[in-house]
Amino acid sequence: MRNSPCTCGSGKRFKHCHGRHTNSSTTFKFPFNARFDQLSLSSCYLDLRANSQHIGNATGFLWRRNNDIYLITNWHVVTNRDAFTGKFLDGPIAPDTIQVHANLLHRQAAPSHQADNEHITYRQQILSAPVHNSHGEPLWYQHPQCSTTHIDVVAIPLPQTTSQSTDGIVCINDYNFSELMHFPGSDVFIIGYPIRATHEDDYLLPIWKNGTIAREPFAGWRKKPAFLVDARTSKGMSGSPVIRRVFGPSVGNNLTMRLDSVVTSEFLGIYSARLHDGDNMPSIGIVWWRSTIDEILSQPSIGERNLTWTTR
Repeated sequence: MRNSPCTCGSGKRFKHCHGRHTNSSTTFKFPFNARFDQLSLSSCYLDLRANSQHIGNATGFLWRRNNDIYLITNWHVVTNRDAFTGKFLDGPIAPDTIQVHANLLHRQAAPSHQADNEHITYRQQILSAPVHNSHGEPLWYQHPQCSTTHIDVVAIPLPQTTSQSTDGIVCINDYNFSELMHFPGSDVFIIGYPIRATHEDDYLLPIWKNGTIAREPFAGWRKKPAFLVDARTSKGMSGSPVIRRVFGPSVGNNLTMRLDSVVTSEFLGIYSARLHDGDNMPSIGIVWWRSTIDEILSQPSIGERNLTWTTR
């Protein structure tokens, strides 16, 4: 795949174009009994770049569909514009490439004298996701109703994963999720990267920010497929996966009790941003339901930089 033409349309080979940053990887071998939560490994640090220069950071996660892998993040991350007002967020420069710090897992049998039966090797590799082609045309997919409902979610195909084995790449929908009952006040975790990575970070792992569902979750928000959370988040967490997690006995969405549960998790959606409220920004954030991902990939709509702007 690295010798194939780059998907951006430049005419160069992928390895000499948007794939030129994908050789960097970090491998860590932990003690045989070390275990990371797979949901930590599913959240990806995003290095936003324009003309090969760092212009910001955000969060995303990988989604497996058939033999393809997509980067899921926010529309405002790829355009640098507020999805509801159209205003530029950090000046007029938007990324042309996103360097995705993806996690890979490799399992192998442990020596028979060890108590655990397998070794796990964690590896982090940079995957390059071009945001637009050589003509400036967007390469991301957005929701078919994005232009009118401003659904702040995009899916970007990762070109270097389409012709090689992707078994080891950690995607969030590889996780065996349960379906829980949700109430206002239920705990959620927003798993992302509020802090910019530096050379001192040996292995990038996300921060788990705790919050609660802020209002009736199935009431929607302003006729949009979203719900609100009360959480103290930071700028770099845009695009973070939002997880509902219960420790101990839990209640399923069919109202059955699971008395023998230790930890039960459900992926709820994609964190977007905090709401604006006049001159301040309260700790109320928007989460787009996970169903928006399925709708984007079932009816992919080519990305747009200009929507039908409204005011909130």
